[in-house]
Amino acid sequence: MAIIDLTFDQKRKLYSLPVLLSNKSMHGRANAFGKSTDSAWYSTIMYLDTGSNLTSITENEVDKLNLDRSTFQTQRVGGIGGFIDLLTTTEVGIKLMSNGNSMLDVKLDIIGVHENQIKKKIRKKTGAYVQRGNEVMEMICLFGLDALEKLGGKLEIDMKNKSGRIII
Repeated sequence: MAIIDLTFDQKRKLYSLPVLLSNKSMHGRANAFGKSTDSAWYSTIMYLDTGSNLTSITENEVDKLNLDRSTFQTQRVGGIGGFIDLLTTTEVGIKLMSNGNSMLDVKLDIIGVHENQIKKKIRKKTGAYVQRGNEVMEMICLFGLDALEKLGGKLEIDMKNKSGRIII
């Protein structure tokens, strides 16, 4: 049995987990120094999103993984804000570290790619004042239901103690 501990991020009010990402198209190729790139994994944090059917990364991860954007496809996806056309890729590998120090592959067919930030013009009236300008929200990497289903594990969340884990 493998256990993946989740960490509660107080700032975002979300559960997170460390992951390793890789560019699948680079597996087995030699880099500029003649070394195999099988171990070219990038460490990052993903946030658990049980409302998302599609795991996604930001453009920051795309750049760090040197993904070829010309291979991206567009897929229409729905969310709280309605439907959007989202870029997707099949070239991202995901690995998780369990408590037993074993690496678990999450074999996803497709990963979403979204902007690093979302900007929106705002106009808010608060009393006699009107606030105008831009509101900016930083985007994060999301670990969706598709990834949980591929793992075949059980999600346990303890809201009172702000702890959680995935048991496989």
